[in-house]
Amino acid sequence: MEASHTTVLRPLLRNVRKVVITAHLNPDGDAVAGLLALCTSLRLARWEVQPILPSPFPSGYRFLSGWESVAVYSSDTVESPEGARARNALMAAEAIFCLDASDVGRLGAVYAHHASKFETTPVINVDHHPTNTRYGSANLVDPSAAAVCEMLTLIMEQEDLPINEEVAFDLLVGIVADTLNFRTPATTARTMRAAAGLMERGASLSQIAERVFNTRSPRTLRLWGRVLSRARVEDGLVWADITSEMLDECQATLEDADHLVDFIAGVPDARAAFLFSEQQGKVRVSMRTSGDLDAAALARSFGGGGHVRAAGCTVEGSMDEVQARLMSEARRRLAAAAETSGRQNGSS
Repeated sequence: MEASHTTVLRPLLRNVRKVVITAHLNPDGDAVAGLLALCTSLRLARWEVQPILPSPFPSGYRFLSGWESVAVYSSDTVESPEGARARNALMAAEAIFCLDASDVGRLGAVYAHHASKFETTPVINVDHHPTNTRYGSANLVDPSAAAVCEMLTLIMEQEDLPINEEVAFDLLVGIVADTLNFRTPATTARTMRAAAGLMERGASLSQIAERVFNTRSPRTLRLWGRVLSRARVEDGLVWADITSEMLDECQATLEDADHLVDFIAGVPDARAAFLFSEQQGKVRVSMRTSGDLDAAALARSFGGGGHVRAAGCTVEGSMDEVQARLMSEARRRLAAAAETSGRQNGSS
């Protein structure tokens, strides 16, 4: 049975001084904002904290205070001074927080190179993905939450952890980013109450929305133009792809495609949207669905995970191969759902 938010953290951290906080590969706004919010709050409460990511901190969220303190521990940094700093912090950690990561594989080299440390150290797993594998010593998993930062807001309040204006700002950034400014189906009255409380603590919603959604670099505009020119719509499905050549030509990275899949999902009557991105011999797939197609289930069948309406996976193979396999499976699942619905309607 999962422990409640009100009873886990204080007892678990009572005799702990050194804490590491990490999050998933290719972190999004919810993950990095939650990482920094929890880091600041625990430091204010007198814990020694080192934030570590298995991928570089996204440039689009470097307006958040303290991002420079995050150590990157990946295959590219393992032998660097930054990697040594992360490694030393991990080995000295007396507790490890994992944010927004549905399984340990999503922690990249942070877990892969230190699996034994995770087995001997209290791990606090804070996540809102229904596909979470409950890998922590304490599993604070709530699929009804719209964002990990919504969960952290409630946890910090219940555990009496400090929420100053900086922490409130970070938490609201995460909520705004993961709910697409309160537009996703996962957004609830509880989400809005959490956001309102953060605004009362000094976080500016208008400033956050402007930074998260209305700030685009020229290279981002070039990339979006190329991708949208290749978008295809067929039988209620919309999809587009990003090749390595396109990234090179636009001098862009996959980070510049943030929120692009949500944009193409806005096609009227689209039941699913897919963005395929080449990534070092593999293809990363971001998906958004509506109606009868479960994005998490579809992603899970390809080794990924996520939410019912938003999920993703990374699949080995060429762009053409992965597109063909995934689109075929999506169509099969939609046809099966339609057949089931037809039988149910016929028998009613």
